[in-house]
Amino acid sequence: MSFYPLLYFGVELELNVAYIYPNEVIEDITELKPSSFRPTESMIDQASAYLFRNKISYAKLFNEKNFSDEILRIEVMKRTIYQSIRDDLRAAGLPINQTPAQVSPVLVDVSKWDIEGDTSISPPNNKYHWLGVELKSPAYDFTPENLAAVQKVCKILTTKYLTNTNESTGLHVHVSFGTDIRWRLRSVKQAMMFFWAFHHQFDTLHPANRQGDSQYTQSMRGYSSMSANHLTQTGHRITAYEGCKLLEKHEDMEALVRAVCEEGTVPNRYMAYNVKPIFNLLRPDLSSETPKTTIEFRQHEGTLDGERVTQWVKLLCGVIRWIEIVEPSSLMNLMRLTKHETWSKTGDKAQDDLNESKFGPVLAEGPFMITDLLEHMSLQESADFYRRRLYEVSGGVSEDQEFVQV
Repeated sequence: MSFYPLLYFGVELELNVAYIYPNEVIEDITELKPSSFRPTESMIDQASAYLFRNKISYAKLFNEKNFSDEILRIEVMKRTIYQSIRDDLRAAGLPINQTPAQVSPVLVDVSKWDIEGDTSISPPNNKYHWLGVELKSPAYDFTPENLAAVQKVCKILTTKYLTNTNESTGLHVHVSFGTDIRWRLRSVKQAMMFFWAFHHQFDTLHPANRQGDSQYTQSMRGYSSMSANHLTQTGHRITAYEGCKLLEKHEDMEALVRAVCEEGTVPNRYMAYNVKPIFNLLRPDLSSETPKTTIEFRQHEGTLDGERVTQWVKLLCGVIRWIEIVEPSSLMNLMRLTKHETWSKTGDKAQDDLNESKFGPVLAEGPFMITDLLEHMSLQESADFYRRRLYEVSGGVSEDQEFVQV
């Protein structure tokens, strides 16, 4: 009899929060959600001290609006918005750190929500000022109650604030077996084999801008050192099944982690499947980051739709649970289906249409779709949820620069 392992998860929600300065007048405001925040004198003093600025009055900062004070105004508004979100989460019974991780990582309690800024988030171009925010959940055990807590946070953000998610925002999910339990070699190997093999099936869960090789969600097939080395040594791009067989041979955790990441002294954390936290635990001499026992899944687009967030968490945890109990021989039998991946899209619609007329649809869009894969794993809820929410495979620019026929 097989027993599912206890899993833990954490989410990182990236978003923009709109605001206007005190006493600022914006015409034709139609949104009913609040975007006006009133900083306290104490908040202004804290921000001034943080930026090594002389003390300044509320009136001088927000009424005179000298250009030289703009950085301070932004810092004051950032702190005010952070505190507003903290207060709202706390009022809803959700624990949240008072000290941001960016200020003191050592003091951050992973059993609480945390909020920090994110300068990689692009703001909309409209009448508001926007603050890029990343809200991180606790290391939750995978239960319905904790999924409901995530949905509660999404509802607070979307009902109490004017928010925006766009192509620069992402939903990142961390999965682990516990805050102090490391991934085993077998578990990492089988997870990486699985996501390598069904790369294109999982692409169909995401819009085109989250497929391929965007800056912050690089694919294993397109950017990993294993792909690059195989191309150099053989002169041809690695196939799905060849990659699975190579990954299966790894018996050293560090070598495995390096194989599925971009080449470098330390692995690149901006992979769609980020295993750098595992590397950080193996080689603390090469990393200054706060240790985590997680694999991070970075491919999902930014969203504050609570159902979409929690369905993605359910899918990922369901996959990891299945991988943990499946026999390696059964997993390899499933991988053999990728031998039918006889061609890959290039991203050139005319060429792709011609190839499809000759060879039929790519595996992920016809013979073996993501819903077929999920049903094979008995993840029926996930299959049903995503069945009408699928995207076409766009074709990766680095993996498929020319027509690839296996």
